[in-house]
Amino acid sequence: AADGAARKAARLEEAVSGAEERCRSLQALLQEARAEAAARRDAVAAAESKCREGQEAAAAACADARSLETRLRGAVEETEAAAAAAASQRHSSSPSSSTQH
Repeated sequence: AADGAARKAARLEEAVSGAEERCRSLQALLQEARAEAAARRDAVAAAESKCREGQEAAAAACADARSLETRLRGAVEETEAAAAAAASQRHSSSPSSSTQH
């Protein structure tokens, strides 16, 4: 009976040893998974930051484009007004517009 108890104790000891080894292995895997999750979180945060920077740059570029469009419209209107004034002045000072009938 003592021999059977000793064998049973040895098997239990092996089972406990195996369970402890699996536990250490799982803890190592958990640590690796946590490290990988942290790295992914950092990568996501960096990507989000770049995205925000890109959005800000795009918004600034759009604002610059709208400002340029406004200035160009003003310049076109000034040019058209000057051209119309010049045409009107040429027309009123030309000899064909004087009364020779």
